[in-house]
Amino acid sequence: MTEKLKNYFGDEKEKRKLIITYCVTLIVFLLVFFFAPEDIQESGALTTLPAVFLLIFIFYTKRILEGLILGTVLSYFMIHKGDSVYPVLESIQITLQSETFSWFLMVCGTLGGIIALLQHVGASEAFSNFVTKRVKSRRGVLLWTMVLGFVIFIDDYINVLIRGTAISKVTDKYRVSREFLAYVIDSSAAAACILVPFSTWAIFISGLLEENGIAESGEGLAVFIKTMPYNFYAICALLVLILAIVGVIKPFGPMKKAELEAQARWEQAIDEQVNIIEERQAKEGETDEAEQTPLNKKPKLINFLLPIAVLIGITIYFDIDAVAGIMLTVIFMFIFYVIQRIITPEEFADVFVEGVMDMVLVLLLMLFSLTFADGIEEVGCMQFLIDIGVKYANPATFPVIVFLIFALTEFVMGLVWSLYIVAFPIVIPIAISIGADPLLTVAAVCSAGVWGSNACFYVDCTILSAKATGITPFRHGITQMPYAILAGALAAVCFLIVGIIG
Repeated sequence: MTEKLKNYFGDEKEKRKLIITYCVTLIVFLLVFFFAPEDIQESGALTTLPAVFLLIFIFYTKRILEGLILGTVLSYFMIHKGDSVYPVLESIQITLQSETFSWFLMVCGTLGGIIALLQHVGASEAFSNFVTKRVKSRRGVLLWTMVLGFVIFIDDYINVLIRGTAISKVTDKYRVSREFLAYVIDSSAAAACILVPFSTWAIFISGLLEENGIAESGEGLAVFIKTMPYNFYAICALLVLILAIVGVIKPFGPMKKAELEAQARWEQAIDEQVNIIEERQAKEGETDEAEQTPLNKKPKLINFLLPIAVLIGITIYFDIDAVAGIMLTVIFMFIFYVIQRIITPEEFADVFVEGVMDMVLVLLLMLFSLTFADGIEEVGCMQFLIDIGVKYANPATFPVIVFLIFALTEFVMGLVWSLYIVAFPIVIPIAISIGADPLLTVAAVCSAGVWGSNACFYVDCTILSAKATGITPFRHGITQMPYAILAGALAAVCFLIVGIIG
């Protein structure tokens, strides 16, 4: 019995951490209950408490889902005190019914099924073999991974999940840590979606520019293209990424440790592989059915390339509608794979459902990320940060202030597209009224969203990049953050210089 309890609670260090974490959490809630003012939205810096609590919780425990749940509860507890149960449940229900989560559910759930099918029929293996034959170095495979991000430019979700599935085994052969691979995939996905004017991001932002009077009806995309040279974070992130891939920027911070651990795992794997080969030689003539491709068919590259081409083509055809592209691709894959007899209809359904189920944790993280964002917006955190930025704004510094404030907001709230919806109606009128460059200001907001997509631990692209490469969102976030900070600092300098001389 004692042994069972020990296994359940973990070692003494973890047990102590658990006790400290929840004791401090209880103290925070008690302090809020007895001392927080009734009108919490007007309490200034106190509105940032849920965000500060969440970040400390994540860094201390390395557990994101629990932190998001507790952070959400704390947000509504600050407003409603003892009557906060119903508002929390109502917020979750509203999020579940929201257009944002419904879209995420359809896209990510279905993508999970597509990825499972690609793996089951050996399509991912065929693509890995194709890349392995043509790439002969660590630098080459990482550059290939980055460039592929601009080929699959239509949407960041599709981008990271497809590349992570297809490239992971190849990078393993060149001793690339999964953390570094996740960094390459995440950074290039967000940059591609904001720098290629035919992605879901570009179409969405173009519509917002028309809604907010920056562009005439039908001219949103043309105006968005004019802002692209000023999207300094995406440009700086790509520059830092390329320098990191070619070795000019050596691995540093948590990434250095991850790379050293990958080297150690590779050496251990070599020893294990030798043992496996010896065992197989001893069983000469036997066949391991578990390692055979379904129905004894050799993996074909066309089974990977054609579904991806169909996905991209259909998505573009339907005006960059990722949902239409993904759903019709599933139908195509069913017909294409069943005709080849590499999978039966019954197997197709089973594998697809298993793939969808494999995305449950990702969907839960996204659900509570959205509810947390709603909670701290209700508390007034975003308005507090915006008020600080506007207070010190002038035409020269306004773009860099916008970038820094909304980058911080995005890091705390993990909004991305919702950030653009909120930010444009606020910053565009201010930019015009004080004489700041509206296009540079729009680019600053776009850059802030991309930075948050790279840096936030619980934003959608971070969660999916971690899922695609087989690591935790915390592990991906903590190793990528130093690179995002470096690129963000360079971008801030660019916004400041252009704002002054412009």
